[in-house]
Amino acid sequence: MRRESGLGAIQLLPLLAAAVFLSACPDFIPRSWVGKYTDATSGVSLELKSGGKATIAMFGTSQNCTYTATYEKINLDCGKDLGKVAFKINSDGSLSPENQDFPMRLVKR
Repeated sequence: MRRESGLGAIQLLPLLAAAVFLSACPDFIPRSWVGKYTDATSGVSLELKSGGKATIAMFGTSQNCTYTATYEKINLDCGKDLGKVAFKINSDGSLSPENQDFPMRLVKR
């Protein structure tokens, strides 16, 4: 009598379901980060949209960007004009640039 080793079909089912779910959502990001953030002092605003698209507005101009999100930070890529900026997600849900040369606190509105 031959015994097969490895995982059985029932054991693989949850793993397969998770793989199908994640492959159906390639731009899976925490939806709670989607929205508009503003800093009242500087007038800077950042709008995070679904699909990894973003718009940042400051000093009377706006720039289209892309972003990726984790539970710790937002990585914004605005091309050659503004470059890449990382925002730390604070415990209260506000965003602060990791580079403290331009301190601000963007709050979700």
